[in-house]
Amino acid sequence: MNKKYTDNKGYTASNLSKGEEVIFSSGPSKWVWIGITVTGLIAITAVVFTLFGLNSSSRWIQYFVGIPGAFISLAFGMGFLGSIIAYYTTEYVVTNKKIVFKSGWIARKTDELLLKKTEGLDVDQSIAGRLLGFGTVSFSGTGSQKVVFGMIDNPLEAKKQIDSII
Repeated sequence: MNKKYTDNKGYTASNLSKGEEVIFSSGPSKWVWIGITVTGLIAITAVVFTLFGLNSSSRWIQYFVGIPGAFISLAFGMGFLGSIIAYYTTEYVVTNKKIVFKSGWIARKTDELLLKKTEGLDVDQSIAGRLLGFGTVSFSGTGSQKVVFGMIDNPLEAKKQIDSII
């Protein structure tokens, strides 16, 4: 949920300039866990079919589940792990000087936009997003600069809070 930034952890807190303070901080919505859970369940199912399908007397199960099942298990397992890492390493922060998006643990991606260069603030919510309370907040700057807070809880409330800063 959107919150006042209170801790001194994370990328943004460790990279503040002199006189800069965090005003708004958030992360991905809890609804991201639906995709992560589905990916995990598919990985577990693929592992179970790979391990126990090979003991079956049916030739087609051995053929279709054996090696392809191992690759499917590996692919979904890596996707599951990557999704969890992305969830816990994503930061959406607005300071009194800039807007910051940061994601990644080993490989890091950051987007920063100075507040004085911000020209637009857009909210995008799908039908599911409206029903479940998540969406995307996009900031556009001069030129083609853009910072996107994807899958954020209560995007309209976040927009109101950020609008008051900008």
